[in-house]
Amino acid sequence: MKPPGQRVTNESGAESPLTASSANADDYVAPSDVLFRDPALPHQLDTTVLGIPIRFRTNSQRVSGMFRDEFGEVERNDDTPEILRVQVVVFDGPFDAADARAVHHICPDPARVLVHGPGGMAIADPLRREALIYANDGLVRAETHFRHNFLEATTLALVTHFDRQPIHAAAIVRDGHAVLLMGPSGAGKSTLAYLARASGLTVLSEDIVWIQLTPSVRVWGRPRSIHLLPGAETHFPELRREVVSRQPNGKHKMTVELGDLHDAQPAVADSVTVCLLQPGGAHARIAPIESGELRQALMRDTDAGFDRYGERRAECARVLAENGGWRLTLSQDPHDSLSLLEELLQPGGE
Repeated sequence: MKPPGQRVTNESGAESPLTASSANADDYVAPSDVLFRDPALPHQLDTTVLGIPIRFRTNSQRVSGMFRDEFGEVERNDDTPEILRVQVVVFDGPFDAADARAVHHICPDPARVLVHGPGGMAIADPLRREALIYANDGLVRAETHFRHNFLEATTLALVTHFDRQPIHAAAIVRDGHAVLLMGPSGAGKSTLAYLARASGLTVLSEDIVWIQLTPSVRVWGRPRSIHLLPGAETHFPELRREVVSRQPNGKHKMTVELGDLHDAQPAVADSVTVCLLQPGGAHARIAPIESGELRQALMRDTDAGFDRYGERRAECARVLAENGGWRLTLSQDPHDSLSLLEELLQPGGE
């Protein structure tokens, strides 16, 4: 990163200054101290992320709008417990879209997460109950990249320390009961999530849920959108006009929005059924599986970010697998599985 007051190249290739008095005047005031000591952060938002109170502060109106779009807003009262803090400091500087994939997420220990790449850096430090993000204006204007790799990643890295264990699963919900659909990439989690949504069921997540263990098991999700592979329109003709675009992870998918984040129910507390997906059957069918097999399946996910808290992860697997689960074998037509999903959404499984 370069300090405030640096010179950047304009569209004609000439060098031009980018300072608080020019391009950024209507959005943010760059910190006057090149070491970013005690920057003025006039924009503030209080909200909850996965049920945990959190306060966002920044010197940028643009980033303040991202806070609201990404996490929503809640009213505070005198009973609000101690909160976490996320601070975003924006300074002058350019960003080349070609550098969007040159981002690194590092875990120096189980608690902290570092993010660094062209135009910015961040640290989530749950032991201090805070996250700090430093990003130049060019990076912030590459909004999808900044949101996904810096703002969202850093905030979730902070929150997950506080009894929110991530696992790879889609989650379908009805009347306080959640069915977790688990399987590797391409197993059909997102397709079934879309089918459930189109059939009037509530989708808590298409890919990741967070498990809370104390004082009781609770499933948290962020129901924002569903990402489907090209070809999904074969089974869902209403998707024929959807645009396929490149996602931050490099995959090409069509994005179906789930609606307003502010209207979504973020938590399920009553009961959970775990279902492993297995593609390739002539007909869709479900069969029970024993606790041991289900527990092994829950422990297979060792992707970075999901294995930060080994003991807690093992305890989540034990609790979720305690009463066994189900294997759902999918046919070529996802609609064949709808009635089976309906059965699994009954409290107690089938």
